[in-house]
Amino acid sequence: MSGGITIGVQALNNNTIGSHNTALGGMALSGGTPRSAEEVLIAKILGDFARAIQDLKVHIKPFMLPNRALPLRPRIFKICDDIYWPRIYCGKVDFYAATIIGANGDETYGETIPFIDDKIIRRCQTPRDVIVAIRRIQAATAWCEARVEGLERYNQQEA
Repeated sequence: MSGGITIGVQALNNNTIGSHNTALGGMALSGGTPRSAEEVLIAKILGDFARAIQDLKVHIKPFMLPNRALPLRPRIFKICDDIYWPRIYCGKVDFYAATIIGANGDETYGETIPFIDDKIIRRCQTPRDVIVAIRRIQAATAWCEARVEGLERYNQQEA
């Protein structure tokens, strides 16, 4: 993960688009083909995040029985202006989705994680905003990975 981040940050600093697209696998935004280094980097980071969420869901699944409490409290992450993860709707947590707040300030919809890249880019006005969003996604990814490690320890203690 750090190799792609280094390439992406260098591209942001140099304001260049080129060989880093190939280095990151030429990933496309949900809205089309990559147009900038920011878009490619956000797509890469969200791919890592989606894999961490999938791993978390695999470890949580045994706890989804009616008589067992979920052994974690989800932390709410503000990815960027008006985008929050995970989506909590009607008292249920959806780790696969983010909440997107509309222009009038009400919760408009939830969007699955791999498809929020273009929404993040639209809300990031400066390269600094992009870096902040990337760091927040990385923090959410680290949270997922830490919860997986904790659930693995919990399962070993129960056995």
